[in-house]
Amino acid sequence: GGRRCAGCLGHACDGWWRRQERLTGIAVDSSARQLCTRCAEASGAKASRRPNVSMEAAGFFAMLAEVGGATVEHERWDVDARCWVGREVEGLVAPWHDRPDGVERNASGRVRRCWFYHGSSVHGYPPHHPLHTSTLSRTGELASVAWARTLASMQRFVAFGYEVRYVCSYEYDAFWRVRESRRRPREELLSIVHML
Repeated sequence: GGRRCAGCLGHACDGWWRRQERLTGIAVDSSARQLCTRCAEASGAKASRRPNVSMEAAGFFAMLAEVGGATVEHERWDVDARCWVGREVEGLVAPWHDRPDGVERNASGRVRRCWFYHGSSVHGYPPHHPLHTSTLSRTGELASVAWARTLASMQRFVAFGYEVRYVCSYEYDAFWRVRESRRRPREELLSIVHML
């Protein structure tokens, strides 16, 4: 196998930090790179998993702010504090319990725009995507059924008067595969943002 974890000496170092750096754009300390996933989470160097919160979404929102596209209020991993900060806004489309991944507020503090980051393994694929009729490996559900449910959820926000923007994970992944994606123009990142 590979190198052993400097923390527990039991597990192999699995390179968890490569994905975290790619998603957040923040370098991981070299000593933390010597830890396995479990020890890195225990030390706070690695963002611990949190239900319904996506590191990819947080990375997208950070990049969006960096290129000047928008400043979105969202839940994210604070590298310095080593904890999750912020929260998803609830109660916008009551009685439904749907929550956007992020929001933008107007000058008076009211939510005006809702942002959604759709991981394709849960939310499916839109009709133009070749995998729209496939079965999702994570849930066993048809991608078309998952997408219809996702679209209905976003349309509720529109019906309540909010502007809706969304990004699909497969498009963000493709954006990231291009070398030096953080130096690409603002328009290229905004080209993967869809609106209802």
